[in-house]
Amino acid sequence: MAELMLAGVTHYPPLAGTDDDMAGIHRRMLADPDVPEAERDPASWPAEQRAEWGEDQARSSASTHRRSLRDGFTRIRAEIEAFEPDAVLIWGDDQYENFREDLIPPYAILAYDDLVARPWAERRSPNAWREPA
Repeated sequence: MAELMLAGVTHYPPLAGTDDDMAGIHRRMLADPDVPEAERDPASWPAEQRAEWGEDQARSSASTHRRSLRDGFTRIRAEIEAFEPDAVLIWGDDQYENFREDLIPPYAILAYDDLVARPWAERRSPNAWREPA
């Protein structure tokens, strides 16, 4: 009988950026006029969220957030290695890099004979590893 292990981790895109940019999505949402004014007011947020936001829009708490996520990745990897799988299947929640609104299949298997990846070519801000575009 086969054994199955399921594991999940975030694919939080700002993790690839610098600590200064980690709350960038949040800052953009706060500038969106469609978000009700009361929801944009930190006074209405839970205490933990206000503490992370601090006086610098979460810039100083980003390193703690990054460390927590990395610790989680390390823990999951150790669990997978301890399981000693014969195969690992990984999937993500979107493929916008490959498909657009006119055709988004329920699933896709992508296999390429040759692929040159340039993950930072279209990124407007620096990445966490300071790699060139």
